[in-house]
Amino acid sequence: MCSRLFALKYRLAAGPPLKIGNPISAALIDGLAEYRYFLDLGFEPENILVGGDSASAIIAYQLVQYTAIQLDAAYPPVALAGCLPASEIDTAWLSPSSLNIPNVELKGMFFKFSPTFILAGEAKMCRASMRVLWERMRVDMGVKVTYLKVAKPPHDLVGFEFMEPERSFAKRKIARWTDKVLSGSR
Repeated sequence: MCSRLFALKYRLAAGPPLKIGNPISAALIDGLAEYRYFLDLGFEPENILVGGDSASAIIAYQLVQYTAIQLDAAYPPVALAGCLPASEIDTAWLSPSSLNIPNVELKGMFFKFSPTFILAGEAKMCRASMRVLWERMRVDMGVKVTYLKVAKPPHDLVGFEFMEPERSFAKRKIARWTDKVLSGSR
């Protein structure tokens, strides 16, 4: 199987005390534009896996959510993988994993979601919220959502070489999951 990797470039939102620039939705708009670019190049949605780590995982999540709900899954990417940051995952108006949202309000929200892989380091501050997100997604998605908690590491464990051997363990799990999803054995 031939694979290509594309790193999303997106605009950062900023507000006081920094110079004001870009609304919070700018990064999602950039993600949608780049996703649409791949569709225009002829890539089929089922051959596109969206992923990210930290802030880019939020953009990947929002992209999948938008394609599943707003576009009624007309162009859903095949999968979502990510390690979400605490600053967003615990915020009720940004994330359905917030403990401030009753479970009943989320029922059916993930029904059209692509297969999803959630990675959490055991020392991560928002590990509990990531697990809540997994549990809430599982209600609608069943086995299409995978949660991996890796012992010891904090946030961003895949990006840092000093996080061995946990980093390699997580990368192997992600690679197996990716192969399974992209081969169509969902």
